[in-house]
Amino acid sequence: MAMSYWGKVSKGTVVLPPGANLPEGTEVRVEPVAPKTLAERLKDVIGTVHGGPPDWYDEWFIREVEKGLAAADRGEFIEHEEIGKLIDRRYPG
Repeated sequence: MAMSYWGKVSKGTVVLPPGANLPEGTEVRVEPVAPKTLAERLKDVIGTVHGGPPDWYDEWFIREVEKGLAAADRGEFIEHEEIGKLIDRRYPG
């Protein structure tokens, strides 16, 4: 039975996870995998609350995550201590 490994391309080389030991000379097939949308990647964490949030919530949540990812791509990060201060201000007590 053939085993399947998932890897990523890094600097033009396919990188497999640690422990993916293949004998030297093993023939492999590499197929690009269609990237998942943000909604597909987040489907396990949104809309799972019993009696769940209103219908608009999932779309709002995805937009907010996209905003955060875009900020991170621009190098805009908030330090851990600053997050704590923001939470304390928003939810005092």
